[in-house]
Amino acid sequence: MTWLFIEPADVWLFRDGKPFDAGSDHRARSLFPPNPTTMQGVIRSKLLMASGVPLPAYARKDPAAQAVAGQIGCPADRPPFALRGPFIARGARDPNSGKVRQVAAYLPLPADVVQISQQYHILQPLRDSPFRANWPQDGLLPLWLRTNQPIKEAAGWLAWDALVACLKGVSPTPDQVLKDERLFVHESRFGVGIDSRMKRPEEGLLYQVEFARPRQEIGLLVEVDDSKLSAKIQFPADGLTSIGGESRGGRYEIVSFAPPANPWPQPENDGKTRLRLYFSTPTWFAQGWQAADWGNWLSGTNLRLVSAAVRRVQSIGGARIDTESQRGNFQKAMYRYVPAGSVFFFEADGPITYTGTPVTDGPDDGQIGFGQVLAGKWDYA
Repeated sequence: MTWLFIEPADVWLFRDGKPFDAGSDHRARSLFPPNPTTMQGVIRSKLLMASGVPLPAYARKDPAAQAVAGQIGCPADRPPFALRGPFIARGARDPNSGKVRQVAAYLPLPADVVQISQQYHILQPLRDSPFRANWPQDGLLPLWLRTNQPIKEAAGWLAWDALVACLKGVSPTPDQVLKDERLFVHESRFGVGIDSRMKRPEEGLLYQVEFARPRQEIGLLVEVDDSKLSAKIQFPADGLTSIGGESRGGRYEIVSFAPPANPWPQPENDGKTRLRLYFSTPTWFAQGWQAADWGNWLSGTNLRLVSAAVRRVQSIGGARIDTESQRGNFQKAMYRYVPAGSVFFFEADGPITYTGTPVTDGPDDGQIGFGQVLAGKWDYA
């Protein structure tokens, strides 16, 4: 396994996947961090450059490029190597060597954390629902906090170790929750659509593109499973790479990073295990907000979904950039994903076991980083 830390050499553009054709919209929004689909393209492109295979030969699927394609995949397919992330991270550099000496990763604040005044609190399922509702699934319980003060939805980022503590039931402190502007800012650039025949601006086609500018020392952290790559296809220790829309620049470096330990919850005194499943990356489910069958990853006696805190849907699509696809319909189908930070509450009689594989109904999504989870525990409100 190799952890890569990628810093910006310029502003970055990670489109949200919505079509942005001339005249159809005037504003292109940018995501940060990007979704795993973007990162698999970045990693595959860098590995292709490291292999020495000419780009036209790889695009044409020439026999000379087959060996490389077998290890990094073809342009329209998921790669055979596995990824985890990307995550927002801070890389502190050694002032003498200039190398990254310490990396801290930041993950979205769990969706079951709310704000009262300046303090943060964790919602818990009620043991008995005080009302009847048309829940999409029978038996779901509302999330609750016993207070008479106004509750606000909370958003922000937690360092990985603070997140693990939060999943154990420790409410984060205000200084632990970082707002977007502490890590990155959005910058808007304006442009005008050009008539390709007349080589002049077209009237009414003013547009706005939103870029992301990470703060100093802030970048992206991604883990690559390079164990099956040959010696000829490996990452140099550091270097430059293009990343995101408009092929903006980035500097990457192989770093040492060990995620904080995340112990699996054990049965409580009453013999029941209460699992709080947190998604650190987006995931796609066949039934929209939840999996078609949670038993594909979790098992336990009388395992049941008790409640859920799901953030607003994240639409992920994109465009194919290989030459063959550009001749036809190059827009990828757009799917609605459960966003990172969402939390699901499970209960079982006795232990709950986990397969250790990404939790996603997408057949190949887990390979490139979707459906990554962390475990926590909960109790009734």
